[in-house]
Amino acid sequence: MSTTPYAKPLPRIDGPNRPFWEGLRAGKVMLQRCSDCGRHRFPATRNCAHCLSDRSDWREVSGAG
Repeated sequence: MSTTPYAKPLPRIDGPNRPFWEGLRAGKVMLQRCSDCGRHRFPATRNCAHCLSDRSDWREVSGAG
C-alpha cells in the first residue's frame, strides 16, 4: 500500500453535482433524471436538454455502459 499523498486535483462536491459524488462515496452511481420525459442528464443541469423541463430527481443506475 502506497503512503504517497494523492497529488491530483479532486472534484468540487457542491451544487448540482453533489448527489452524483455522494452516491459514488456510498458505492452507487446516481444520475439526474428528468421527471417529465424520463431522460437522464449528465452532467447535472437545471433544465432538460430534450424537453426543457426544470423538474428532476436522482436515480441509481447500474453503471454498465
